[in-house]
Amino acid sequence: ALGVLMTIFMASLAGVPPLGGWFAKFGAFKAVLDAGTGWGYTIAVIGAVNTVIAAAYYVTVMREIWMKPAPDGDVTPIRTPASLGAALIITCGTTIVLGVLPDLVGRYGDLSDLSGAFGR
Repeated sequence: ALGVLMTIFMASLAGVPPLGGWFAKFGAFKAVLDAGTGWGYTIAVIGAVNTVIAAAYYVTVMREIWMKPAPDGDVTPIRTPASLGAALIITCGTTIVLGVLPDLVGRYGDLSDLSGAFGR
């Protein structure tokens, strides 16, 4: 179970759709490209290169999790406290839900929509 959760989290960090990290990367790249400046394009290229390097690292970790044999043939399950397991499952569910339905929290980033909450 920990390997599956770690794979989901790493894939989200790499920006694989439909996980939450994809929407975050999409928003960041959209913001710098919408600027339409040389600096914006430069930052987008640097971000793309960084994404590829990070994805290579994440794939390496996932390969260690799934493809390498257990050290010394030890296949005893790792005991995870219930509170940690619950936190991991909640976090994983949130990562998936926010990737599929990003507007659940994405629309709260627009301060003009929140101005009514401050009495303006």
